[in-house]
Amino acid sequence: MLLASLYYVLIATDRFVSESKFTIRQTDNSSSPSMASSLLGTPSSKEDALSLIEFVNSFDMLDYLENRLGLRKHYEKSKADYFSRPFPLFRRINKENWLDYYKSHVEMKYDDNSAIVTLRIDAFNPEFAKQVNELILKQCDSFMNNLSNKVASRQMQFIEEELVRVKTRLEKEKVRMAEFQNKYNVLDPAAQAAAAATMVQLWNRASQRKKRTWLT
Repeated sequence: MLLASLYYVLIATDRFVSESKFTIRQTDNSSSPSMASSLLGTPSSKEDALSLIEFVNSFDMLDYLENRLGLRKHYEKSKADYFSRPFPLFRRINKENWLDYYKSHVEMKYDDNSAIVTLRIDAFNPEFAKQVNELILKQCDSFMNNLSNKVASRQMQFIEEELVRVKTRLEKEKVRMAEFQNKYNVLDPAAQAAAAATMVQLWNRASQRKKRTWLT
């Protein structure tokens, strides 16, 4: 305990934090869900947030920040104390270790109660921490837009497939109707039923006229 206190007081390099908070809202504001969204399912805000956290903690994000900002150079070459650097002598240098170190300085959390996502960047320079924060937020925005487009594309594909199925069923029913008409010599069942109803009405009128003639 004493050694840890001495380390943080006398040796540990100052760290600077850049923090952002945001919420994820569904872009579809319709009051009633479509058939496609009901059957396929639309990701909730929590599911979107968890996908976003997974993306931020990925090798893809790490590589992106490395290419844009030289992330590894900042943490290795800055005036950081020995224990704050990514790869002390007793650790093997590999990509997995570098990702673990990255995740210890870049943290994203989701609060179930408030539905707020918090991004926290820990760096040895305040300006660098801010730059990392801004780039991650920019990539998160692109990620969410792509995710929304994929969901919309899946729903559109489902609707198109359903339309094809309905058209196919309609064509089959038309063929069955034509076969039925040919088999029983029926031109149009609906028209034939209407004609029969008309004949009944004419017969009733003729009967009424005959009754009047007999009465007179």
